[in-house]
Amino acid sequence: MARTGTTGIGYTRKSLVFRRSDETSVERQGSNVLRAIEADGLKPEMHSDAEGNRSGRSDKYRPAWRMVMRRIADPDVRCLYVDSLARAWRSVKGWSTLLETAK
Repeated sequence: MARTGTTGIGYTRKSLVFRRSDETSVERQGSNVLRAIEADGLKPEMHSDAEGNRSGRSDKYRPAWRMVMRRIADPDVRCLYVDSLARAWRSVKGWSTLLETAK
């Protein structure tokens, strides 16, 4: 069943950078995500874990991600937007939880 909500949730996350070429700024992520949400004609609701390095393997230090997970099942939310899949989760278990929650 397709979702009919009017809100697009955007999520950005700062992660540990080993090489400068690996860096993906939360500002750039946010700009890309916001542009995609608006292009789809949805009302943006942005969440960001931008302070310090936040692992994509756990939600322990990701309060904004935990808020996304609480909001994702809301009927008003049509879609979750991330700049890359690694910004949301880096584990199969995490993706499974997201998919089950968003049903």
